[in-house]
Amino acid sequence: MRRNEREHYLQASLLVIFLAICLPAPAFNEEAEGEKPPAAKVLSVAWKILWHVKTGSMPKGVTLTPDQSEAWVTNFGHDRGHNISVYDAKDGKLKKQISFKGRAVELAFSPDGTRAYVSNFDTGRLMILDAKAYQQISSVKVGINPKIVTLSPSGDKIYVSNWSSNDVSVVDAASLMERGRIKVGQSPRGSALDGSGKILFVANFEGKSLSVADTETLKEIKKLPLASLPRHVTATPDGRAVLVSNMGANSLAVVNVESQAVDKWIKVGRGPKAVGVTPDSKLAATADYNGNTVSIVDLEKGEVIATIPELGKSPCGLALARDGKTLYVTSWYSNDLWAIELEIGANAQAPSEEKGDQ
Repeated sequence: MRRNEREHYLQASLLVIFLAICLPAPAFNEEAEGEKPPAAKVLSVAWKILWHVKTGSMPKGVTLTPDQSEAWVTNFGHDRGHNISVYDAKDGKLKKQISFKGRAVELAFSPDGTRAYVSNFDTGRLMILDAKAYQQISSVKVGINPKIVTLSPSGDKIYVSNWSSNDVSVVDAASLMERGRIKVGQSPRGSALDGSGKILFVANFEGKSLSVADTETLKEIKKLPLASLPRHVTATPDGRAVLVSNMGANSLAVVNVESQAVDKWIKVGRGPKAVGVTPDSKLAATADYNGNTVSIVDLEKGEVIATIPELGKSPCGLALARDGKTLYVTSWYSNDLWAIELEIGANAQAPSEEKGDQ
């Protein structure tokens, strides 16, 4: 570049810098540019303990009756009596103890609430109870060490995860006969169906995976890798996702039902076991076994928004009432059942990014 050209280039550059510094910036035109978006909203959660009672030994699961009037607790530590404790869901009053040989793991109710189906870990049987008379009426031989019990939407089929035979028993609810088994991964535990009842998702605890099975052919069609110790599976009420707690990774996997892939991973408390979801599919709750807490999770934001502390020793079972306002939690080593009222708001402003004095 010749000397005259360099001088002209330098003069032009200085002029641009001068104008940028000295001239005012143009005013923001809201009509031209559009209004600024409103401040982000976040869900806020407050809670209080409604009541707390002592249970039998090692309360594993808590399940509400379809009419929401009773909370049934499976006492895994009892093998010759008081296997299930039935409490009034409003005040925690003990209504009945149900006894049989073996250890109760989990249970599910028929849609009409007349029957309870209970997995018996020791005997390898599915116990059928009259839920109104609080007594056993039958049992069905299933696999080895049965755990979670899941019913089809109509209640005509019962799926039982068999921990030590690595399969899922399919039981006909009318005839009370095992119709077949679905081979899945190692140590199957939690399970949930999609809205149609045609696809079953099963968490393989030792297999670090989620089996996706066709309930018509009784075949596994896909195995999705997960994190350490996937345990509990629950479907969101809107039918879009299943949530899987990963006990060894302190996380919650959100699995897209349609794509059958993990949409997101959410960090929760230590050692999450059971999972519940609010009716609007916006919030989840995890029983954090190793942290003695319950995590409340905003599923859209993918983060914990509240932690309920000091819930006995090793929270294990969890049930969320149909209205999403009451949470029931069992504590494994301290033999507790807690009823917790949740107050959920949606008007809290997102926290400011500005920081005060540290």
